[in-house]
Amino acid sequence: MSSASLAGGAVLQGTGELVTGYGRAGIAIRSDNATDGVLTIEVSHDNVTWGGPTREWADTRFATPHTWNIIEPYFRIKYTNGTTIATNISILVQFS
Repeated sequence: MSSASLAGGAVLQGTGELVTGYGRAGIAIRSDNATDGVLTIEVSHDNVTWGGPTREWADTRFATPHTWNIIEPYFRIKYTNGTTIATNISILVQFS
């Protein structure tokens, strides 16, 4: 796992992964300082057209895990940072 700084309003876009062998995804976001943001769980039938639910993140200092059931063949995440720079931010995704 690696970490980096993410500017205020910046977007971190994951790559699509074929996840047909998994039933759930656990996601945790953590940074050294308090910032907020919006996590979008993007899913796709064809790895081309993406959409999915969002989850508001209030304080990234606490790596509170969130779990989603996987029902589509492809999965990726998109995180839009709030107005404050996130220092040493890391996003962990674990499939099970």
